[in-house]
Amino acid sequence: MTALLGPVLNSDEAAKYCGFRGGGQTMRDLKQKQAGPAWSRLGKILVYYPSDLDAWIAARLGSKKLGAVIPHEDKKVLNPVPNFQDISDGQIAS
Repeated sequence: MTALLGPVLNSDEAAKYCGFRGGGQTMRDLKQKQAGPAWSRLGKILVYYPSDLDAWIAARLGSKKLGAVIPHEDKKVLNPVPNFQDISDGQIAS
C-alpha cells in the first residue's frame, strides 16, 4: 500500500535502494514492462515510496521469479565457477 506521506525516491535512488546497478533506466524498464514496483508522479518526475519498494522486493523474494531481472545475454561471465564434476585430482578440466 502506498503511503501518502514520507520520503520519496527518484528512479536513480530507487534503483540503488533495490540494489540494481543499471540505475534509473532499470526502474524505467521495469515500469514499461509492468514488472516493477508501484510508482507515483510528482509533477513530471516518477517517484517511489520506500514502503512500496520493500513490498515489491518481498514479493519477488517470495515468488519463483527470483531471476526476473536477467543480465544481457551478450555479457559473458569472466570467471565461471567450475562444476565439481569437472574437477578431478585437483585439476579443472578444460
